[in-house]
Amino acid sequence: MTLLEALAGAVPACQAVAQRELPPPPRAPCSVPPTPTPTLPRRVGPVPLSAAQQRMVFWQQLAGDTSLYNVSVGLRLRGPLDVRTLQESLGDLLNRHAILRSRWLVQDGQVWQQVEPAEAWRLQQVHLGGADAPERAAQTERWAHNEDRRPFDLTREPAMRAVLLTWAADDHLLIWTLHHSVCDGWSIDVLLGELCQLYLDRSRGHAPSLPPPLLHYLDHAAAEPARLAGL
Repeated sequence: MTLLEALAGAVPACQAVAQRELPPPPRAPCSVPPTPTPTLPRRVGPVPLSAAQQRMVFWQQLAGDTSLYNVSVGLRLRGPLDVRTLQESLGDLLNRHAILRSRWLVQDGQVWQQVEPAEAWRLQQVHLGGADAPERAAQTERWAHNEDRRPFDLTREPAMRAVLLTWAADDHLLIWTLHHSVCDGWSIDVLLGELCQLYLDRSRGHAPSLPPPLLHYLDHAAAEPARLAGL
């Protein structure tokens, strides 16, 4: 079972990718004109937090070090897995969505978002094949619990991390954790679907087939102050 097949049963977006072998049928003509793409100012340097992110900073400061804002997904991957291709596919995802590799920068009492290079991000791989089944299960439970409960320090690290637990060459568990300031329950499904497609493209030796995003959350955050001011 490939990574794509393993994910397809858990995530509808991945299932759609797995089943897409033929081009979609042509759509009927539509008389409604397409929605114009919003024009947003070019981002230069650090970007202010959005209003929603500022609320998270406030509540997180009240709560202290907390995993309350962790969004974690565990994916059991059975069958051949090219770990290097998985690392590169996650890197492609980071390049598509700069918000995933952002960290918080505090300047003059204000929190900003600073985008870090995608090349600096690494998938952590842990080999657990030397233990017997009960010990592997216990170690897996500890890793999953610790990753889900480990708070992000967004002043020092990006808002996305991932650990690949490996029991055998054809048996893995991907523990993928993001901070809620860059992801929610809806967008994690989108990200998983994109990861499936990126892995599929790379495993076939193709260039990424996903169209570039029209807008980024950082664009929204950069434009929000002027929009709220009515400019």
